[in-house]
Amino acid sequence: MQVRSETRISSRLPHLLFVVLFLTVIGLLAVVCNRMDFSVDWTTNGRQALRSASEFLLGRMVGEIRVSLFAKDGDPLRDPIVRFLERYRRYKPDFLVEVVNPETAPGRARAMNIHVADELVIEYQGRSERLLNPTEQTMANAFERLIRGGERVIVFLQGHGERETYGKANENFSIFADALQHKGLHVANLDLEASPQIPENAAMLVIAEPKRDLLPSEVAVIQDYLTQGGNLLWLAEPGSLHGLLPIAQSFGLELSPGVVVDVGATQLFAGACALGTQYDFSPITQGFARATLFPAAAAVLPRANAGDWRATPLVMSSEESGLEVADLNRAASEETRGPLPLAVALTRPSPVTARALVHTEHGAVGNEPRVRSVSPHREQRVVVFGGGAFLSDAFVGNGGNLDLGAKVVNWLVHDESLLNVPIHVAMDSSLRFSPTALFVIAGGFLVLFPLGFVAMAALVWWRRPRCVCPFEA
Repeated sequence: MQVRSETRISSRLPHLLFVVLFLTVIGLLAVVCNRMDFSVDWTTNGRQALRSASEFLLGRMVGEIRVSLFAKDGDPLRDPIVRFLERYRRYKPDFLVEVVNPETAPGRARAMNIHVADELVIEYQGRSERLLNPTEQTMANAFERLIRGGERVIVFLQGHGERETYGKANENFSIFADALQHKGLHVANLDLEASPQIPENAAMLVIAEPKRDLLPSEVAVIQDYLTQGGNLLWLAEPGSLHGLLPIAQSFGLELSPGVVVDVGATQLFAGACALGTQYDFSPITQGFARATLFPAAAAVLPRANAGDWRATPLVMSSEESGLEVADLNRAASEETRGPLPLAVALTRPSPVTARALVHTEHGAVGNEPRVRSVSPHREQRVVVFGGGAFLSDAFVGNGGNLDLGAKVVNWLVHDESLLNVPIHVAMDSSLRFSPTALFVIAGGFLVLFPLGFVAMAALVWWRRPRCVCPFEA
């Protein structure tokens, strides 16, 4: 049978039209994809999208944020970093990203003092931060430092057996101090015997469970600091105030004779522990819902004669808690049953007066002492905890301990806009194993599994029926 040419063309025409239409649709989709940006994060925990804390920080930053990435052409890390920064640009349109090749723009690299490949420079309102290997956590820390602007100096009192801010030890505050420094707060230590005055640029003073009594002259320096409007975080030690009783009396506070004990917490952790479960009394912890663990902490009991200080409970223990006291006659009193205040926040109008303003500008008059620099804030703030072990390296990782400590510090230095920013912004992106677990995993994959496969192969070979070679007959 002979097929006519017209029939052959008409039979192939639909296929040709299909190919043309298919290629046209593909081309249109390519144009649309090139001009439009649309992404969806289908991961279980939203790992490819910004966390709410990062979005909160970006919302606090008004105006342009300029990010300069110094990377050479062909750098394997260049494109992944640019894709990572696109998350921020999608949320904040004026988050401007520029990739600079230091080989073609050496003057720009020298001007910004760039010496390392893939270095990131973030500029905001005349301030800048530098990052290497950016992650959402390090980016959030950089944003927080840029938002703070001026320097915040946190002075830790030392010289009386207080908890140290450096050195890895269970009783130290090294983890807490490192977290504060990553957030843009400068941590400094002060020994009043070596330097008998509190620096004028101190945003707050921290007294962390001294083990030895302070000298009367040192207590007078702290009292003078408070008289002139200084802010204080006092982590008292249950039992003895070590010479700080006059300061407690000026606040109208008293520590309980025993420690607060929660039955549930004691079953989970060794020693006398209490759980902080009630917070909605102070703006510091408004909306804070994480449980906090307080080992060996006394109750902070407000009393009369507080002057112009206004005390507000900051953290309350659970209703199942109570005081563990040596005096059995007090066991049935109301003050020994929970909930009990584990921390108290105190405020009062800043005691800076017109006389202080005159002294600051013109110096002391007569025999009157010269005052510290006048604080720009109208409210003086103090927070007193019944124990400081909850921020030690051994316990700071439990529940919301670290976040609570950061909230208190932000409030004391008058950075209320950062109260709701958690310490850990991004989810953990690394998997950590103990040495024993690594040994078991390595031994299993490198030794046991190969030996098992060899043993199975040998068993199959051994049980396979033997064939008789025809030449051996």
